[in-house]
Amino acid sequence: MTTEIPSTASAAEIGKVLGITDRRVRQIATDAGISASAHGQWPVGPVMRAVVAAASRERENDAEREARARLMAARAREVELRTAERERELVPTEDAVNLVINFIGSMVSKINGLPARITRDVELRRKIEATLDEFRMEMDGELKEVAKFYAGQPGDDDNA
Repeated sequence: MTTEIPSTASAAEIGKVLGITDRRVRQIATDAGISASAHGQWPVGPVMRAVVAAASRERENDAEREARARLMAARAREVELRTAERERELVPTEDAVNLVINFIGSMVSKINGLPARITRDVELRRKIEATLDEFRMEMDGELKEVAKFYAGQPGDDDNA
């Protein structure tokens, strides 16, 4: 069975076959420099080629637009980070970790001397030391949990 394709058709007929409006068919054809005959009939072959070419250009433009949007977002993020660093709102991870380690070390050192500052009674000192040891173990566990959480965060390898 052979189906003949007419050499001309109305914009509505072409649009129905292609799944677009007759207005869009006329717009694409006109942009491609194709004109209709006096009776509103359009050359089917050239119009279809123009529609396919327009769809191809639109798809390429969408991909380019997405790539440009991703690039612009990355550049904006980079500018935000540089601005935050200049305004001293951004601290390198290593500096923050060292600050916390130094603070904790100082705190533990002061806690170790606490029993002697409280009492001379050896038995009471041992009770205080035992309580402080429990406290240090609890804090150690909590710090390890926090360290595990932050070990999996993005940007560990950065200083930003």
